[in-house]
Amino acid sequence: MSQLIRRLRSKRNSQTSSLQVSTSQGPAFTSQLSQHLQLHNVPVQTQATMVASRNPFQNRDQLMLDVLAALKPDDRKFVKEQLQSNSGLVRDAAGVIALRGQNQTRRSSQWTARMRRIAGQMMQFASVFDVATNVQAGILSLPWAGIRSLLMVAQKSQEQSESILKGVETVLDTSFLLNAYFDLYSKLDGTPSIEHLYNNIVKLYGVIWRFLAHAHHTCDMKWIERTIHSLTDDIIPNFKNDHDGILTTVQFHIKAVDLEISEGQRAWVNERLIALKKAQEEINERVKDIQQTLDLDALQMAPGAAYNSIYYHHRGQNGEPQLCLEGTRLQIRQKVLDWATNANEQRVFWLSGKAGTGKSTIARTIAHDLDKQGYLVGSFFFKRGQGELGHVRCLFPTIARQMAQFIPSIRNQIADATHGFPPVKERALTSQFDNLIKEPLSGYNTGHATDVRVIVIDALDECEDWGAIGNAIALWPTLRAHTSMNLRVFVTSRTDNKVGDKLSRLEHKDLQHERLELLQMSTIKHDLTMLCHHELKKLREESRNEWSYDELEDYWPGEVVVNKLVDISQPLSIAASTIFREVRNNPRQRLQRWVDRLTFSGTDALTVIYADILEQAADLDKEWLIWFNKIIKPIAFLQSPLTISALTDLLGGGDLMLVTNALKPLSPVIDFPSGKEVKAGSRATVRIYHESFRDFLVDSDLRGKSPFWTDKDEMHGVLLSKCTSLLQNRLCRDICKRKSPAAARESVPPEHIDKHISESVEYACCNWVHHAIQSHQSIQDGGQVDCFLRAYFLSWTESMAWLDKLGEMVSSLKQLQKAIDATCSPELHSFVADALKWVPAHRNMIINVPLQTYLSALAFAPINSIVQIPLFLK
Repeated sequence: MSQLIRRLRSKRNSQTSSLQVSTSQGPAFTSQLSQHLQLHNVPVQTQATMVASRNPFQNRDQLMLDVLAALKPDDRKFVKEQLQSNSGLVRDAAGVIALRGQNQTRRSSQWTARMRRIAGQMMQFASVFDVATNVQAGILSLPWAGIRSLLMVAQKSQEQSESILKGVETVLDTSFLLNAYFDLYSKLDGTPSIEHLYNNIVKLYGVIWRFLAHAHHTCDMKWIERTIHSLTDDIIPNFKNDHDGILTTVQFHIKAVDLEISEGQRAWVNERLIALKKAQEEINERVKDIQQTLDLDALQMAPGAAYNSIYYHHRGQNGEPQLCLEGTRLQIRQKVLDWATNANEQRVFWLSGKAGTGKSTIARTIAHDLDKQGYLVGSFFFKRGQGELGHVRCLFPTIARQMAQFIPSIRNQIADATHGFPPVKERALTSQFDNLIKEPLSGYNTGHATDVRVIVIDALDECEDWGAIGNAIALWPTLRAHTSMNLRVFVTSRTDNKVGDKLSRLEHKDLQHERLELLQMSTIKHDLTMLCHHELKKLREESRNEWSYDELEDYWPGEVVVNKLVDISQPLSIAASTIFREVRNNPRQRLQRWVDRLTFSGTDALTVIYADILEQAADLDKEWLIWFNKIIKPIAFLQSPLTISALTDLLGGGDLMLVTNALKPLSPVIDFPSGKEVKAGSRATVRIYHESFRDFLVDSDLRGKSPFWTDKDEMHGVLLSKCTSLLQNRLCRDICKRKSPAAARESVPPEHIDKHISESVEYACCNWVHHAIQSHQSIQDGGQVDCFLRAYFLSWTESMAWLDKLGEMVSSLKQLQKAIDATCSPELHSFVADALKWVPAHRNMIINVPLQTYLSALAFAPINSIVQIPLFLK
């Protein structure tokens, strides 16, 4: 479009100078124009016939009627049908963006650049008209469904896709230009040449509409080969020839109009063209911003990773963030802030401590303080059992996305890093770090060395990829040699874990290590006392509501009880927090009971607290232990939290009361929505409050002594059986009931996919392999995994395609292959190896049209493929 504007501007400048000379030059120009028009079969009027004429540009409502009237009858009927079925710009722009996210693999840079620009144009199209011409976007509309269909074909075609994209670019550029013309010339007096100009703009719009309508129709044909052949050998070349010829004629008529209008109007037109050029520059900048945003959105962030995520706000307390109480943890907070903001060479600060000592709350508070002071550029809080928050693969993409927001000067470099193959999420950690962090920052230059920025990463021990996370943290100090930014990383973890072994190998010049227990020895009693007073004050306030029958006095429960609570809890803040959650329904009696019963402190006290809560639950109902084994134990080892309805489906056999009865007595240790929230359609999930409760369940000291002891491997085996059983009942061919084998995923509304692939089925699809591996059972030929894969591999693949999770499927298969002994289970090992060749080879086809799993993709598998033979026969 910018080339068209420059060409028009250049011609305008040259013709303006010519218009200022003697009018004797007019006949010569008219003769030249007449020859050109006759060459293109356009009627020509002589000067003798040039009389005052109406200005058709002043009747906007007539344009569409004139465009349709100018078409041949068959084309007119066809275009009207396509326009009536137009799905709208918003939906189609969303479809283009979805396609664009898939299209950045194995493509040329020119292809990627065009796709980026088109996506940005479609997002910006409405405001283009507003900025450039003050024309409402709906006046001169386009069949957006045709544009989207062309882009779908461009994604599927390997050889002709760039020519298809060029056609789409031409459509968008020309539409912008013609809209500008329409607004511009509607302000002029009527002349004969304006009539001709209007007629040719009508023709040009007709060419565009006919092209898009035929493209949309062609793309709906059954065979993609026929589609591409028809588009590239017939439709696109004809469109280009017709378009270029008429556009040239339009430009000649523009010159003729200039000869006929007054000098004042000519000057006004020039001013408008200058304004149009400026508007175009603004639009190009906005399109560029949209392109960057779309690239950055393609980075797969871990939901809830940031320190200020909604996950870290107290339920039902006006969104109060979980930060340190005012006046607590002052010493450690100041120490970290001094390290973060003062000159020193140690780029990593590692705070270690026992479970339950408040490391995450400290980290969240430090992130909050750094954010307020302008130092924070990213945060990631790991959380085991909560999907992506428990894995390292989204660490660098999430941090990079946040850095792009905080450091605008590196946005473009981070956006560019999202291109290429494989997708960012599937790249090795070192490649992720280099592409998303090191290379963008290498061009960052502040001119001074005092530009300090900080990243906060919490709970490394809750990352299930313990080896990888240790290596990931070790990469940060290497930035020193590549950027002028003084980027530092504050991390927390338990002391007694394998991640700590990795971090302790960092050189002293790179690492500052502090143990929380040592730092807080002189302050922990004060901090816990303030915590107890804060929680007791909330209990007193709650006792004064209209539903309470026992109003607590201002002096309740007295300093003796407070001091005992502090002694019991030291040094674990989680112990005090758990007690206060447990006593909420009957604080006067239950708090005194805890104070009288507990004679231990610290970890021993926490063990007694957890055991006592479970024992009370078991005493309430003789069947509760059965419910505990069926529901609570498996919940502790889920890969991501689920809603109550999903848990009912996966673990409860459809019995809602089984799940809710198991959960009700455990509100002090498990967070779950109330019955009222569930009935209101709440999507809140069931979450264990603190990792220490899971530690309690698997504590080897309880084995053989307590009914609450849980065998971790056995529970993963239970979850494997639950997942495969659910999938055997739910997976089927065409699970989303689209009926057409050509149904494109991007054309199906997300809510339709959610309706047919429930939350529980999605969980089972994504995590059954993980549970199989973590059960540490022998994965053998003819066993549970083998039988499931051979019977349901294709329907599993289709479902993962609808969920847009084929990348995760490939990762799961790779992990499964490592867990299979090729010597003991050669057939299953070969099946998985074949699957790992087949899925990536047909990934683009399947992800776009999931039902092609059973047709084209399977047909292209080698005839002796272990994947093909049993499935094709079936």
